[in-house]
Amino acid sequence: MTSAPTGLDALLAQAQTAAPMDRIEFRDPIAAHGDQAIDAMTDWLGDPRLAAFAIRVLERIAREPANREAVVATLAAVDQEQLAPGLADDIRTVLTNMGADIKGGAQSRHHATLAGRVAGLPGEPGRGYWVMRTSPWERPFIWSEASRGRLRQGWGWDDSQNLDVIAEAVHQGRELNEEQRLARRAMKMRTAEPGGMRIGDLILAPNLPEFGFLSVFRLAGSYTWDPVDMGGAERFGHALPVELLAEGIDRRSPVVSDALRSMLRPQTRLYSITNVGGDVERLASAGAESSR
Repeated sequence: MTSAPTGLDALLAQAQTAAPMDRIEFRDPIAAHGDQAIDAMTDWLGDPRLAAFAIRVLERIAREPANREAVVATLAAVDQEQLAPGLADDIRTVLTNMGADIKGGAQSRHHATLAGRVAGLPGEPGRGYWVMRTSPWERPFIWSEASRGRLRQGWGWDDSQNLDVIAEAVHQGRELNEEQRLARRAMKMRTAEPGGMRIGDLILAPNLPEFGFLSVFRLAGSYTWDPVDMGGAERFGHALPVELLAEGIDRRSPVVSDALRSMLRPQTRLYSITNVGGDVERLASAGAESSR
């Protein structure tokens, strides 16, 4: 292995590009960053190329008693229906080894029931509120695009993954390929999708512009397939026209309510947080005030 960097961002960058068999060498150095590394691994759990490694890092972080509860909450909030069976088994094993109560598949139901248990401030009637996780690859590029009005989720590298193409295939009853099945998790990005996003909805993006920070956007238009050749496998094809409302809010800031912070735990790439819509409005207003 080449000489290892010490900063978390540098460690993450080197672990991302390492060969799968070599990536494990970065587990302990990343885990040593504790709570900060949990934020990073939260994003990595959503990427099929990095999820197995993220589970190993979180398992190691949990060896520190002060971090155990946060790791259990993070892993318990994973929507296992969106994981490969082997990864779901890994999470169940890790939680069992930590003594977490997972009887009756409780952790797999956590995501579906969390919104019903968390009571936040009411949002604007008729407006939707969402968390959208972006790809952990090429974060500076994603932020540059987002700040100019194009919020790219990532996990879109093949033209067959165009969500409009997938929607038509589903409508016609055609079988989806593996790449399309991975992309289908983001179908609610389409404003034409039942239960999907609508123009004017607010989007909370974790770990933008960097790990541990939040930004808020307003959806300004409909989903487009707009891949960019970055010279690698990822092309960041899924894009939303947005207006940036607030940027770089520390997720530990008092303006981030406990209710909203708890809703950042689920690991799906895109999910509704309408139950804490007022908390998102408050965050957007505070961010706008601080930028003046």
